[in-house]
This record gives sequence, structure tokens and C-alpha cells, in this order.
Amino acid sequence: MFSIPRRACHLLECLIAAIALLSVLAAGIRADDARAVDAAGDSDIASPATFDLCPNPADQQASRVRLQLEVGGHLSVAGQGGVQKLPMSVVADMAYEEQFLSTGSARRSVRYYERSDAVIKVGKSTLDEELADDRCLILARLNDLGERAGPRITLVSPAGPLTRDQLDLIDIVGSSLVLPDLLPNEPVAIGQSWQHTEQAIAALVRLEAVSHCDVQSAIDRIDGDQASITLSGVVSGASEGVSTEISLKAKYRFDLTEHRIREFNLAVEEKRPIGHASPGVDVVAKLNIRIGPLPQPKHLTETVLAKLPPPFRSTGRDTATAEATLPEETATQLCHRLSGGRWQLAHDRRWYVAADEQRLTILRLIDRGDLVAQCNVRPLSAKSPERHLTLEEFQNDVQFAFGERMTELVSASQWEDDRGHRVFRVVARGKVEELPIEWRSYLVAHRDGHRINFTFTVEGPLSDQLGQADHRLVSSVEYIGPEPSAKETEPSAEKPKPVTTAAQPKRGRGVRLRR
Repeated sequence: MFSIPRRACHLLECLIAAIALLSVLAAGIRADDARAVDAAGDSDIASPATFDLCPNPADQQASRVRLQLEVGGHLSVAGQGGVQKLPMSVVADMAYEEQFLSTGSARRSVRYYERSDAVIKVGKSTLDEELADDRCLILARLNDLGERAGPRITLVSPAGPLTRDQLDLIDIVGSSLVLPDLLPNEPVAIGQSWQHTEQAIAALVRLEAVSHCDVQSAIDRIDGDQASITLSGVVSGASEGVSTEISLKAKYRFDLTEHRIREFNLAVEEKRPIGHASPGVDVVAKLNIRIGPLPQPKHLTETVLAKLPPPFRSTGRDTATAEATLPEETATQLCHRLSGGRWQLAHDRRWYVAADEQRLTILRLIDRGDLVAQCNVRPLSAKSPERHLTLEEFQNDVQFAFGERMTELVSASQWEDDRGHRVFRVVARGKVEELPIEWRSYLVAHRDGHRINFTFTVEGPLSDQLGQADHRLVSSVEYIGPEPSAKETEPSAEKPKPVTTAAQPKRGRGVRLRR
């Protein structure tokens, strides 16, 4: 039988005891490590680094914004020969000073446009546009709509109404006012994406309603104190009552020290059919925005800010809690001078000019996507004051114009407005191709003989939606042209009194830069 020497057994027992002691020590070390991990939670070593991209809520530093926009593609317009496609391009270059006056979901800012140039080509026509000198100061407001539809950004001029073309020149995609809404509410890591809200994307691309939105951003890399971010996705919705589909791609740069977006590059591809008052589009737009600090604004001085309307007034830069809003019916009105050059209208932004010729201007009222009414405006030859029509004569003219289509005379009235105009109004109803129609006809006669006619056409079920919009439009009309020539005025024993000619606003061309 094999046996182990006593000395060897003693050594083996010592070795076994040492191994047991090492096992106990190792178990203690592992327990201490486990307790340390439990106490520390998720350690920075175990988790990827995250970065805070939230905008600074107290930051109201003035900025200089440089914006360059290029658009290329086709417009589709309906004509007598069918739909016609026209090649179009837009090159716009803008620069403005901007001072944020409040932050949050309903932020406000004031801008001074140092430059606002655009070259527009449609078919064989080339147009140059720029903002009028007396409309360079612009107030911008981001509306907090909640679940409601409608434009989120409102731009107004404190110096007076803008024209539709002036508004379309500056009310474009990628407003600097909405860029903070693209940033996440929580710190994110490189490669981690976040979903954008429908409200933020609707404001970014100027949609009034959103039916589908799948747009995300993610950090690509960090270079020092700069975060490079990419955005991509698709959104569908409605603009001016027309459905549209938009694909988005963007790269933007966020300053981690100042907590501000300093550069934003956006590519937009949109396809939209012909609308009630706008052409169809199949375009690609490229936008570059650069935002730099402006310690000493040249135009937006404290003196200028102190003279702003109360909702935008800066008193010690403490306007973040101001609750007042601009009166919608006055501040957001647009003005339009008829092609004849002698009459001017002020209207709310639901009215769009569909045609503007020497003797006929057509406006259409589009409310939340519905074509509510059409208004035909016709300047008439002047009559001497003593030869003005009577209400009965105007009523007979209306009945003759509508003929057999008219089935009911609803009302006839007359009054004198604040400008001294004599106003006749005749409301009639009838049918056109079996559709119930209501006509509201107006004759406005200036005290010196100038006359203009308005005819509003609305389907019967939409008359309530039209409401008093016809009366407000007619009440805004103003004669601003020169005295008519002898050939245009019917003979009169009394010479017409001279009319003071108002300053003519810069005319636009009706081409939009929205996308």
C-alpha cells in the first residue's frame, strides 16, 4: 500500500489552509465591490457621456441672423388649356438683427431687416423683391396653439400693414424663432435620437395642420464645445387648405457653452397640388441660417425697444411674463393696392388675391382650408356727386346682373362710412348649377365721384362662416389715386374737389417664398 511521508502531509495541509484563506479574502473584496456599486448606482464609467442641449431660458442676447434660401423646381397653374407646369427658382439673401423679448412656448422677438433681397424666376419672367424701407422693423410672435390648427408664427410691422408679398418674402421656412423647439428637454448621448413634436415641425415648415409627423434628430459628434446634430424625417399636413407632403434633412450646430443653435442647414422637398389661391409645387428648397452674437445692436437699441407696442416692449428686458397680445384684427391686417392704382384695401390674412387686373381684382377667403367666398372688385367710372345712383337704381342693376339665377332679394340698405363714402348693400339669393348661392353686392361712392363695386359670392351653407368679413373688407377701402381725367368723369356743373394722394406702398409680385 502506497503511503505519504509525514513531512509531505504537513506541507500539503499548510497549502490547503493558505488557499482557503485566499478564497475568504477574495470573497470579501467582491462583497465590498458589490456594495460600492450599489451605493454609487449607474457610474459615469459604465454609462456613455451625455450632453445638455437645452436652450438657456434666461438668454435674451441680441443676435445677427444671416439667411440664404435657394428654391428650384416647378409650379403647376390651372389655365383654360389645362394644367401648365412652369420652371421656377428663387434665390433669397436676408440679414437681420434679432432680440428675443420672451422665451418659452409663446416666445416673442423683434427684428430689424438690414437686407431682404430675392430674385424670383417663373417661366421666362424674372422678378426682384425686397422689403420696403419703412417695413424693416418686424415683430415676431410664436403662437402657443395647443391642439388647435393654424399658423404658429405671426409677423407684423408696427409701422403699418404689410402687403401679402412683403409677408411672403420674410415668412419662410426655418424661422430662427422656432429653432429652440428642436432641442431635447433632457441630456442625450452621441447617437441617441429624440423625436420632434408636431407643433415644432409645423412651425419649422409653415404648416397649418399636421396629419403625420416622423422627424428625429441625433448628435453625430462633439468637437470641443460644439455639438454637430442631424435631423431627418417626413411630415404631411395642410397649408392654406391644401394637403402636402414634405421630406426634411438638416444639419445644425449647437454651442454647448452658450446653449444656442449657431448654424442650421435645411433641405426640404415638397410636393403640393394646386390650391384655391396658390399654385401647385414640386420643389426642393435649401436653407442656410447662421446666428452670431451681437453685443451692440446697431438698429435694435434700447430707445427703439422702448417704443414697441406693449406686448413687445422691453422694460429692463423683463418681458418674459407679459400676457398681452397684439389685437389681431388690426395688427395682422395686410394691405393691397388694386392694379388700377387708385384704390387700396386692408384685409385679414384669410383673404388671398387670386387675380389682379386693371379692371378686376379677385380675392378668395380661405378659412381653415375651406374656400368660403370669392369677392370680385371692380373700379367704376367716376360720376359727379349730384349724379350718384340711388339705392333703388343700384338694386335694379343687381337684379339685372344676376338675371334668372336670382330667386330672392333678401335686403337692401345704405349708409355713410367714417371716410364720407356713400355705401349701398344689396343681398340676394339664388342658384347656380343647383347650388344655393348668396350674393352680397356693394357700391362705394366717394364724395368726389369715385366709385368701386364689390360682389361677394358664397355658397348658402357657408354664409355664416363668411360672417361680417365682407363688411370689414368693404369698410377698409380707400381712394388714394390721382384725380380722374376729363374723359373718365361724367360732365358736372360742379368741379370735383381735389383729393390728397396717399403715399404708394411698394407693390409686390404675388410669388411666394414660403417653401
